[in-house]
Amino acid sequence: MRNLICVILIVLVPLTLASNTQHRFKVYVRVSGYDSRQAVNTIESHLKRELRLLGDVDVVGEDDNWEYIIYIFVMSRDWKDGTKTGWYIIGTYEAARLARFVYEDPAYYKSSQATLGGILGAAHYSKEKLSEFCINHVGKFEKYTLEPRRSLLR
Repeated sequence: MRNLICVILIVLVPLTLASNTQHRFKVYVRVSGYDSRQAVNTIESHLKRELRLLGDVDVVGEDDNWEYIIYIFVMSRDWKDGTKTGWYIIGTYEAARLARFVYEDPAYYKSSQATLGGILGAAHYSKEKLSEFCINHVGKFEKYTLEPRRSLLR
């Protein structure tokens, strides 16, 4: 009887723990720009905050084992005479990293940023709308990228 209880515990405890663990998505965020350091910093902080608010996303660095990349490029829109307009051109790129098993050489996986698919987009936003851009962008990322993966992992 005692052996039976031990066997049941050995089988059930890991299953219970496994069912309670949630997959954490590792997302690498890179924001860069031309002549718009303040906009870059604003977008980067808002974007990372919105991703963390999803609850199952870890924002990781370039050297970490990320699954998804969100790359944003910001450029201020100026008049011909150099006067700032207060508007920004924002280019976006999102992609999923190829799975580790695709690579024969593990060292190549670590150094590679090969991605599968990708979404490119561009938009114009005013300085006041940068946080709104981040909220909308993360909402679309969750709906079209993370939700399908969550469904598969359930």
